[in-house]
Amino acid sequence: MNIDYSKIITKEMAEARCLENSAMQIRATRDDKLKVEYQPAAQQLTRWIDSSEDNPAA
Repeated sequence: MNIDYSKIITKEMAEARCLENSAMQIRATRDDKLKVEYQPAAQQLTRWIDSSEDNPAA
């Protein structure tokens, strides 16, 4: 009987996957909150940069 050791998952590997999934969820929540909070400021800055390129005196 041949055992495919590459398919064996240890307890540590399972815990690491769980932690990785949790970290991904936390990052996604953080990213969403940052977008909501800072997107208006980024849009205003972009408008200001665009208008200053159109009007060098600005």
